Amino acid sequence: MGRKTILLLIMGVLGAYYVYIPVPDNIEEPWKLMLVNTYMKTLTDLVLFIELLGINHAMNIVMFFMSFQEVPPTSDENVTVMETTFNNVPVRIYVPK
Repeated sequence: MGRKTILLLIMGVLGAYYVYIPVPDNIEEPWKLMLVNTYMKTLTDLVLFIELLGINHAMNIVMFFMSFQEVPPTSDENVTVMETTFNNVPVRIYVPK
């Protein structure tokens, strides 16, 4: 029973060390900043681990994860959204109505 308690305590301390970052007092929601920072650190560590294993290059993995955040262009009553290219560069144009 003693080993499990000590292991749980060590894992808790290491988890808190991984999550905690010092933030200024004037930030309204420091927990949100810590959550986003933990998400980014975990994602970065995962990407570097996958690259270390030789599965894929880090940039390809990051591009794969970023593809989940792509938002399709949607127009509404206030904005018209168009996708086009300028000099072979894809751009999204937002035109207010």
